[in-house]
Amino acid sequence: MNCRLSDAITRIKNAKRNDYPCVKVLWSQKNFAVLSVLKENGIAVDRLEVVSLDKEGKKLIEPELMVHLRRGKLHALKVLSTPGRIMHVNKKKIPVYKNHLGLIVISTSSGMMTGAEATEKGIGGKLMVSAF
Repeated sequence: MNCRLSDAITRIKNAKRNDYPCVKVLWSQKNFAVLSVLKENGIAVDRLEVVSLDKEGKKLIEPELMVHLRRGKLHALKVLSTPGRIMHVNKKKIPVYKNHLGLIVISTSSGMMTGAEATEKGIGGKLMVSAF
């Protein structure tokens, strides 16, 4: 698997479409940090739990999806930077997503944070995920 974050976002979108209450995602620091930011802002994830190893000995994250997410309230969840296309922005060019109704997750030198937090701190970084 080339991009674990893309796999995690795809699994969450598929779980939403099929009305599953939770989904299992491969653990990585990036996945956990992005899902934590989404949980803190009340988008897509209600509870995060790191599960022990699966059959192949890999660590898993089990995010529980929000009830309103399963009813169709999440319109778009998209990975912005992939291994083939990395999108960096400076502090002046952090995008506003859906007129501040959506959320952009940015990987900065201070960790993962939303676009609004990065703008307040005056830090640029790598665009990771957009959610609306």
